[in-house]
Amino acid sequence: MIVLRALSFDDAPHVVDTWYSDHAKDEELLAELDALMLYLRQQNREGWTRPRYDTLRDTGGAGAIHFRVRRVEQRWLGFFGPARNEFTFLIFATKTNRYDPRNAIESAIARRDLVVAHPNRSVIIKGRWNQ
Repeated sequence: MIVLRALSFDDAPHVVDTWYSDHAKDEELLAELDALMLYLRQQNREGWTRPRYDTLRDTGGAGAIHFRVRRVEQRWLGFFGPARNEFTFLIFATKTNRYDPRNAIESAIARRDLVVAHPNRSVIIKGRWNQ
């Protein structure tokens, strides 16, 4: 079973809690994500494959969880780490023709490097997806 973690900046809520707060009224979006994460969490790392997850090229191991709600592609960028059987969420984006925010991949790479250098920046997500 994969342990799900999230990037945290100092005393601010971690990136997953921030995203949930920003989208609290969108029940369809939250339900789609929750169902996907309950499924992925039960898989071992080798079970994280397309169409639900794919690594991003030239990122040193960052990848994206994929799902669609109302014709909008959702991309949750993260990486496997900092420890074995852990996945850390780094940044959230949408994608039509390009990522929004446009620098999502570059931000994910920089944030991954931050977590690798400072593993305490990655905190376990509690109270979601049966964790």
